[in-house]
Amino acid sequence: MRSLDFFCRYILVMIWLLILSALGVLAIPFLFGNLNFNHYWVRSGTWVMSKILRIRVKLEGVDQIEPFQPCIYVGNHQDNLDMFIFGSIFPERTIVIGKRELAWIPLFNIFYYAAGNIFLDRKRHRNAIAGLEAAGRKIRERGVSVLIFPEGTRNRSGRGLLPFKKGAFHMAIEAGLPIVPLVASPISEVVHYEKKRITPGVIKVRVLSPIPTKGLNRHDVEMLMKECRERMLRVVEEQSGISAGEASSSPGAS
Repeated sequence: MRSLDFFCRYILVMIWLLILSALGVLAIPFLFGNLNFNHYWVRSGTWVMSKILRIRVKLEGVDQIEPFQPCIYVGNHQDNLDMFIFGSIFPERTIVIGKRELAWIPLFNIFYYAAGNIFLDRKRHRNAIAGLEAAGRKIRERGVSVLIFPEGTRNRSGRGLLPFKKGAFHMAIEAGLPIVPLVASPISEVVHYEKKRITPGVIKVRVLSPIPTKGLNRHDVEMLMKECRERMLRVVEEQSGISAGEASSSPGAS
């Protein structure tokens, strides 16, 4: 029965994503280029998604959001559901940096582009860095915030963090914007893919204090990335109830 419940809810999630993408496409004539397009879309999707999965998101430190916009939000990447987990606090005038492969998803790709989000070719390092620095300048000119997942791929273990990629930090320095880390507690405590089970529960999202980038240059990228990862890792360890030593030996440690 648990497996049946899991698959039924998973199918409902897929159907809702298709509906949401279609609604996003229908809204393009009215909201094309509107910097709050993402905000409206994600917030709408989050409420329904939480009902389907029976997940409640508890927010901590949300007072760190408004005073520091525009900024670069960096979050831990556990699942395809991350956008809706962080969607509970998805601020206005915020866009997303995503991998170029997203351009192949029907309907979603049209909405993604219309909402002002940016595709990035991460497979070609030199092009990716140049693209991020150009994006940083564009972000500064438009006065928008960005949400990006610096791990680059999903870490479903709920333990530790995967090694960070430097893109978000190149972009933050180029744009002269602070980094605001976001950390979600383990999604695996609620959505169990191996056990084919979805358990009603709470996922905590904590907004950490901003890390300023004023006065930094490209030579400071490594230092900025390390500081951000260390701050986030301490919260991940706390939320998952593991020690620093265990986190260091987990697949996500570096």
